[in-house]
This record gives sequence, C-alpha cells and structure tokens, in this order.
Amino acid sequence: MVTGIIKLATCLIIVVAMAASFPGMAIAQVSAPSTIPDFVKMPDDGYRPLTELIASASRTITVVTPSLTDPVILGALKSARARGVTIRVMTGSSSVIAGNSAEAQKIFAEAKILTLRPNSAFHETRESAIIVDGRTAAVSTSPLTEQAFAKGRAFVCVFLDPRYAEELTSAFDADAERKIFRPGFVYTAFSPESARGAAKNIISAAKNSLWIYAESIADEDIENALVKAAKSGVMVKVLTSDASAASMPGIVRLTQGGCLVRIQASPQITGSVILADTVTNVAAAFVGSQSLAIASFDENRELAVIVRDAHRISVLRSTFEKDWTAAQR
Repeated sequence: MVTGIIKLATCLIIVVAMAASFPGMAIAQVSAPSTIPDFVKMPDDGYRPLTELIASASRTITVVTPSLTDPVILGALKSARARGVTIRVMTGSSSVIAGNSAEAQKIFAEAKILTLRPNSAFHETRESAIIVDGRTAAVSTSPLTEQAFAKGRAFVCVFLDPRYAEELTSAFDADAERKIFRPGFVYTAFSPESARGAAKNIISAAKNSLWIYAESIADEDIENALVKAAKSGVMVKVLTSDASAASMPGIVRLTQGGCLVRIQASPQITGSVILADTVTNVAAAFVGSQSLAIASFDENRELAVIVRDAHRISVLRSTFEKDWTAAQR
C-alpha cells in the first residue's frame, strides 16, 4: 500500500511539473459543470444564458454595447452590483451616454455603475460583449436591447477560454483611455483593425458553400468577394432583413453575380454571420456585430469572432437552413 501511495504522489508531482512547463496545460479542478451554454440563439433560447452568466460574476463585469435597454439584463446587472461586483459599461455615442432608457440611466446612477463614453475616433461603437471576472467572454451580434433579443435573429458566443476575455478587455481599456488598440488574438476580429481581412479570408477559403446572415448589404469589396466565390463554383446563399434602397444595389450586384439572396422579415437579422463549408471538417464562421457595410468594417468599433468548433457550426447550419426555407424568395 505504501508503494502505491508513493507512486500516486510521484504521478501528481509529474503532472504539476508538466503544467508549470506548459502554460496551455491546466490541471482539472473538481467543480460543478457550467450550466451556461457556449452558444446562444436569439430569440429561441431566451435570456437565461446571459442572466446566468452575469449571475456567475464574483468580482467584475465589463459591458460594451451600442444600446443597453433590456430590462432583464439591467435587472441582472443591478443584482450583481448589489452583491459587490464592480461593473463598467461603455454604451451610447462618443458625445453622450445615449441609446439607453431612463430606467437604465437610473440604475446606472443608483447602483454606482461606471458608465463610459465610446471612443470618438470611431463613427459608432457597435461592438456588443460582456466580460465576467476577466476570464469569461460573451460576444453578441446584437445590442443588449429587448427589441433585438425578443424579436431579432441574433447569436451570442460564450467563451471560457480566458484569451478571449483578455483580448476584449485590452480593447475596452484602450478605447476608454483613447489609446491605439493592436489586436493580438487570431480568433477575434475587430473593426476597423482586422475584421475586413478576417471576413474576406473566410470567403476566399470556401470550397463548397457560403451561407450568410447580413443585417444590411452595402460594401462593394465584400460583395465582389462573394461574387468571385460564386463564379468559382461555391454555392452562395445570403439572408438579409434589409430590402431598403441602401441595400438594394448590393442585393442586385450579388444576384447578378450568381449569388442567391432571400429577404428574412422575421426574426430580423442583426449583425452578420459568414458560414463557410458547413458540411466539411474545415467549416468556419465569422460571427459578429458587423453588417456587410463599409462603415461596419472601416469606421466603427465592432467585434466578431471566428468559430470553428463542431457544435456552434452545427447550430448555425440548422438555424440557417430553417430560416432560408421560411424566407421570402
């Protein structure tokens, strides 16, 4: 028995030494499994995943979003502040803390939630994300509004990998301090720094299919990339909720170039998804706040993530198939 104990202790020492030598390796901790899903589909999945994420905070919550008016999210933030969690919120325009309900502003003031104006270097800040305790990050394609969550087609990616939270926090701090932000993590794509290149990389790498959700279509560079893909034999399908005069030239350009376009009236699309090669083992998706518009890529502060895992790809694929079938031809 003594020999067995010695062997077990030796093994534990080796594991600890390996973890110290390789920063990417972590020793599993005995804890309850997380109930927070890694991918949230709105409006189907409802608020619970986000309120549970906020409720899990023990130290800090950082929020950036163009508009924060949803009463459920506001209530969760108020409860977190009441238990001593430090909260920072960047929302509105660069000149005023606008885009928020009177109730939101009342909660911010009464709970002593620090509110910051977005960086005036950008035309708009449309990034929408929540960072909890500096280690968990949720990235949304839509603002944190009741309209977007209750009636919009939006997606939220939740990451337990602390590298996402670290990158998002670095961007938040840089914008708050009006400093230059230099992206350094390959799975995030910020506008205006790196998102256009990331989106075009997903498009150009596609071999079989490109399935796209687009809040609007008004970027000739992206449109040309999609047409080029279609002409090379890639099946390009585009769903958009915007059939206005602003998007119509882009829609015409895409359809004339061999892409298939349908209008989705409800649920209304917010942000964008570019899903490539859905039925292969190299499937990838660009999931972010950006619309397919010049300002989204070149003038605004926006955020997308690059998704490659099978679960998120599967949800995106099945959701798109359902929406495509229901959409107006």
